[in-house]
Amino acid sequence: MKTTIRQITSLDEVPPYPPKRYTSGPYVRLRWKVGPYSYVECYEHRLLAGFPPEIVHHQNENKQDNTAGNLQDLTRAEHMREHHQLADDALITRLYLSGLSTYEVAGAVGLDPSTVWRSLRRSQTPTRSRREAARHDYTSVGAR
Repeated sequence: MKTTIRQITSLDEVPPYPPKRYTSGPYVRLRWKVGPYSYVECYEHRLLAGFPPEIVHHQNENKQDNTAGNLQDLTRAEHMREHHQLADDALITRLYLSGLSTYEVAGAVGLDPSTVWRSLRRSQTPTRSRREAARHDYTSVGAR
C-alpha cells in the first residue's frame, strides 16, 4: 500500500492529538497519522501563526524558534523588503568577485544563499555557472 502525505490547508481540521515533530531543513514540521498509510503535515510556525498567513517571518532568523514573540505575519512584499534591507549588495558583490561561492558569501555575511543570489542579480553581477563554481571550489581546495 502506498503512503500518502499531504499538507494541511486552512480548510482542514487539525487533528486533536499530538503530532510527530521533526526538522526538515531549517524548519520544524508537524505530522499526524490520519489513517492507514495516510498522514497530514504542516510547518509548525505556520500553524502557530494561524492559517492562512501569507508569510511567517522569524524575527531572530532562527527558523526553529517558533515562540509567539518571534513570529510575524508579513505580506510577500514586506518579507522581501525585510530581507533586502539586510543585504549589503556592494559587499556581497565584492566578496563574490573575489572568488567566493554564493554559499561562502552567504556564510560570511550571515544570509541565506538565495538572498546572496538575488543581491547579485540586483547588482547585475555576472555569475559563474555551476560547473565553473565547482571547478573553482576544487582548484581552490587543491591550492591550499
